[in-house]
Amino acid sequence: MSRSPWNFGGGPRSPDALRGLADTATDTVLVAEVGGQVVGMASLHVTPFFNEGQSRGRITALVVDLTQRGRGIGRHLLAAVEAAASRRGCGAVELTSSPHRHGAHRFYLAAGYQDLPYRFLKQLDPASDQHQAEEAPSTG
Repeated sequence: MSRSPWNFGGGPRSPDALRGLADTATDTVLVAEVGGQVVGMASLHVTPFFNEGQSRGRITALVVDLTQRGRGIGRHLLAAVEAAASRRGCGAVELTSSPHRHGAHRFYLAAGYQDLPYRFLKQLDPASDQHQAEEAPSTG
């Protein structure tokens, strides 16, 4: 079996299996099909931004099979995930993209996204105590 570049390991996923990955108040998965075959997917996570007084949607995945690119599937998925974010009360949608993904960057810029270059990430070691909450200092 050949491995699609958007197959997240473990073999092809059915449309229902992809949809079932996230069906919660804060997460959703959208699937694009052609002829009954999954050819793309997008996932959305909604997070409240208390300092902004609204929620923001984060596209956590947007992929289209290499054999199907250039047919508008990515644009349709992006529009659908933006509409889903809007229905969930989001005032903005954000995403991240690896620095080497120049074609994806052109795609997002053409769709009206801004290039905001900073992202900070720290991997947590579940075996260490570092990630456990420390006792908060007294404020009163």
